[in-house]
Amino acid sequence: MALTADARRDSREGYIPLIAAQVVNASVEYAGGFACMNSRGHGTAGSRGRSQAWTSANFQIPLGFAWGGVTGDTAASPIPEVQIDASDTFERVAVTGTGSVADQGRVVFLSDDETWTVTRPAPGHPAGMIVRWYTGTTCLVLRFGAATLASIALAGLGQYTWHLGKIASSRTVSGNHLTGIEAPHHGRFTSFYGIVDRKSTTATLNEAFNLEIGAANVTGGVVTWAFADDVGTKLAGTAITGTNEFHEGDLIDVEGVITGAGAATDVGDLNLYATVQMDLGN
Repeated sequence: MALTADARRDSREGYIPLIAAQVVNASVEYAGGFACMNSRGHGTAGSRGRSQAWTSANFQIPLGFAWGGVTGDTAASPIPEVQIDASDTFERVAVTGTGSVADQGRVVFLSDDETWTVTRPAPGHPAGMIVRWYTGTTCLVLRFGAATLASIALAGLGQYTWHLGKIASSRTVSGNHLTGIEAPHHGRFTSFYGIVDRKSTTATLNEAFNLEIGAANVTGGVVTWAFADDVGTKLAGTAITGTNEFHEGDLIDVEGVITGAGAATDVGDLNLYATVQMDLGN
């Protein structure tokens, strides 16, 4: 019912929001370890809605850090519960893949309940950001709390697939085939691939595609299309290793290098996709 008078909202400065959750049977959650809640789609019925140590696996909802070590026992009465700190907090930790002040501002991930890294695991969920680098891999991390983690999840985990366009096999000249695609935000390409929509009819067809950002080639991410590739075939690009960061307004091109040209009457089509990881800031 909508309010018809002033409502009191109780809050306390310095209050730490805690989530109490039953622990999965026989699962051990250590104090200070990153904890999750298993979603309703989890394959094990007894795990649904219960907490366990984070492993960056499917069906896990990240929540925060456990207070006090708990071992799950669903036969006990009451079932043991873990208290989880749901707030955004700061922590000085080792972050794999860091080594200089330039790492400040990077998004970080947890590959398990303790291991921080700048390399996105698969599946991956951003878990914090580096706000200060000290020395070696030691950093001050702003750890995202439950509300922040939920917002990130509902916004797509900071990653999406971008359909850049369709290429026809009837082209006979190397060069930029798709040009001037405007980047909508700050991010980076992490993979590039194609899916054959219609098979080429020219036996000599062979063309390699790569991405450009502001007319500069992305390092890696080369997709090769040949006559033998049938309808529905996914053509994986080579690993992207650098020059892959873009900013809002940057112009993206798809360049093709032909070593075996199709014919003007060729009816082949190739859809091109990129996996994009969004970055903080502009």
